[in-house]
Amino acid sequence: MTSPRLREAALRLETARLYLRPLTTGDIDSIHRLADDAEVAAGLSDLPHPYPREAAVGLVQGMSQAAAGGTAYAFGLELKEPSPPDTVIGIVFLVPDDEHGRAELIYWLGRPYWGNGYATEAVRATLGFGFETLRLNRIHASYFTRNPASARVMERAGMRFEGVMREHHMKTGRALDLGSYGILGSDPRER
Repeated sequence: MTSPRLREAALRLETARLYLRPLTTGDIDSIHRLADDAEVAAGLSDLPHPYPREAAVGLVQGMSQAAAGGTAYAFGLELKEPSPPDTVIGIVFLVPDDEHGRAELIYWLGRPYWGNGYATEAVRATLGFGFETLRLNRIHASYFTRNPASARVMERAGMRFEGVMREHHMKTGRALDLGSYGILGSDPRER
């Protein structure tokens, strides 16, 4: 299954319009500014609003350690061009479970970058990394059903709808339905 340590070069992916790369301390201000958005936070189970700068600092430090140990990977999404004021426009996480040959996929994109297909492009690249580099069998992801745009990203990336867990997650005092998508390494997908 997954290798506990990958060379940093293996953690750099490229698509037609994006670089996916490890997070750096230079990304902290962009992460903080983009994640400190109520609409971004509303789509993620564990992203608080307001999002304190210290959380961005902890994220960058923690993900560097996790990647070194092979327990999680975070790819900062960087536009090739035109260069925006942000060093990263979002993040894709892959959290492997070596025992079961699977991983959870989590992603978010700053609101100024929504609607351009960047999330789908990044998810496709991350799926390729999970199956080809980490040799995973399965990758799964969840979304709040009140956020159909996130479901469309997963569908366009080749993932299959697997069901809805009703009132599965509590966020800001509300029980929310959680939809689920998954893909197997043997499933056909765009590369």
